[in-house]
Parts: sequence; C-alpha cells; structure tokens
Amino acid sequence: MTRRLFIITLMFVISFTAGCTGGAEAPEHFLSEEEGKYSIVSVLESTSTPGFNEAFTSDNLYLSQTFFSKSHSDLDGLDVGGEELPVFFVFDHEEMVLKTSDEAEVVEVLKS
Repeated sequence: MTRRLFIITLMFVISFTAGCTGGAEAPEHFLSEEEGKYSIVSVLESTSTPGFNEAFTSDNLYLSQTFFSKSHSDLDGLDVGGEELPVFFVFDHEEMVLKTSDEAEVVEVLKS
C-alpha cells in the first residue's frame, strides 16, 4: 500500500514539475493578427521612450504597446518581474520571437 501511494505521489510530482518547467506560451492578446508582421511590447521607465521607431513600417509592424510599469495587468503572462528596464518583447502571429533589453535587436527583427 505504501509503495502504491509513493508511486502515485511521484507521478503527480513529475507531472506537476513538467507542466511548470515547459516553455511559456505567449499571451494571445500580444500576438500579431497578421502573418509577416510583428507586435512589440515595450516595458520602460517612465522617462524613457523606445528609440527604434525608425524601423517601424506598415509592412513589418502590426502593433506596438508601451507600458511604464512592470505590474500592469495587461502584462500578466509575460515574465517581467525580475527584469531590469527596459525590456522588449517581439511577437509574430504564433509566438514570442524575441525578449531583450537591447533596442538594436528589436530593429534587426523588424528589418528581417
């Protein structure tokens, strides 16, 4: 009986751990609705602005959103709690393709 309880408990722990360590899915409300275009989420300090606007065109950008607080409810589902600002998230129509603090990396994605 003890062995059976141990096996059941072990299977539960393994299942739970596997579920917690898998790759995080991108929140759907941040995904681009158009294939070939990107959605960008910028989390910045209140006094800064993104400097990569020159890379935006109607051909590559679906939506850009800027937040000035890590605790904004729209950011639920993104891992920003432990990040230093700024942090940028770039999404295509299926998944997050980039998480970075380097604006140059965002420009490279937009130019690709």
